Amino acid sequence: MELAVRGPWRGQGIARRLHATLLDGIRAERVLLNVHPGSEAATAAYRAWGYRKAGEARPWGTGADLHDVMLLDLGGSGGMSAHMAAQCGGGGAGRERLSAPMAVPVFPVAGPAPTSRLR
Repeated sequence: MELAVRGPWRGQGIARRLHATLLDGIRAERVLLNVHPGSEAATAAYRAWGYRKAGEARPWGTGADLHDVMLLDLGGSGGMSAHMAAQCGGGGAGRERLSAPMAVPVFPVAGPAPTSRLR
């Protein structure tokens, strides 16, 4: 899955709300996603939403660019809604000002975190 917000709609909290809606109700302990390290605005948004870099991967095989693997630990927070409310506070002004679309394959994870190439 890829999540992107077109230029005219950026800076309005749309990416944050799409992300929260996408993950709302998921009863997972953590969420993994890949982001190209050159997507600084997307990486900043993910960090603001509680993600941290957990490793690196080539998501589409050996010919692909190396991507950062970002991890969001939901823990016992009651799911994504509670986590996003705590992390984003509903405002999020300026967090979605992206200069390029965000590519975010999102992988809810119920078991232990993968160990290959993770820090």
